Amino acid sequence: MRILLLRAIALLLLVALGACANLPSVGSTRIEVSASLGEPTEQRVGVAGDEVWEYWAGYAGRETIIVRFDGKGQVTSANQVLTESAFAALPRGSATRQDVRDAVGRPVRRVTYSTGEVWEYRISDVARRATKMAVQFGHDGFLKEISKIQETFLHGISVGFQ
Repeated sequence: MRILLLRAIALLLLVALGACANLPSVGSTRIEVSASLGEPTEQRVGVAGDEVWEYWAGYAGRETIIVRFDGKGQVTSANQVLTESAFAALPRGSATRQDVRDAVGRPVRRVTYSTGEVWEYRISDVARRATKMAVQFGHDGFLKEISKIQETFLHGISVGFQ
């Protein structure tokens, strides 16, 4: 049973890595993107008014591919956005929820606290370790803080995040 589980996980990782390696190039059409990546997880209008297709991919949703189209339906950019550098580039104090959503996609969880709202994202850090990014907004709706939380293992078993 364990061997089957390991094979399934390996297959999912290969599929996820293949999806990232085949990002659409600038100038590709909607039809070409659909043929390459399939149907997007979500379609929306971005902050700049461009058309945005969002794809959740990777093991446990640790990759989000955002493809942007111009008014002619051609790709202007396609990126895997769940990276530490993408979160580091978000301006504290001035980025709104929509700005964050536009830059790094939909969070896996949203929690409201007395101090504001926190959006959680799953990413793989540069060493490919399971990591959560917690994006905190104040009551004014602006980005207040971003925290990186590493997954902790004990004898190869995940015991949570710290």
